This record gives sequence, C-alpha cells and structure tokens, in this order.
Amino acid sequence: MQEILEIFFLEVIFGVFLLFGSYRFLISQHCLENFGKNQKADFSLVFHFYLRYKARFLILFLVSTKKI
Repeated sequence: MQEILEIFFLEVIFGVFLLFGSYRFLISQHCLENFGKNQKADFSLVFHFYLRYKARFLILFLVSTKKI
C-alpha cells in the first residue's frame, strides 16, 4: 500500500512539472505574437507534450518494475 501511495505521489509531482514545463517550452518555442490568439490550439499542444512525456514515464516505470 505504501508503494502505491509513493508511486501516486511521484505521478502527481511529475505530472505537474510536465504540465508547466510543457507550457513554458511552448511559450519559448512558439511565436509570442501568435501565442494566446488561439487558446484551444495552445492547450492542445500543451496537452500533447504532457501526454507524450507521461507515456514515457509510465513505460520507464513499468520496465523498471518488470511489469512488461
């Protein structure tokens, strides 16, 4: 049970850092004059980066615990 709570805690912290990190990365890479004009597209880009790195973390976790 403690291991599950630790994993959940790491997932939450990692997810928050990824979400804000993805947003900061996109702001720095995206043309600042265009950023914010289409908030739906901006959110989808941030969410795409978040899911991509979240999937990498999940795969690394499963491989490290020998679940797959």
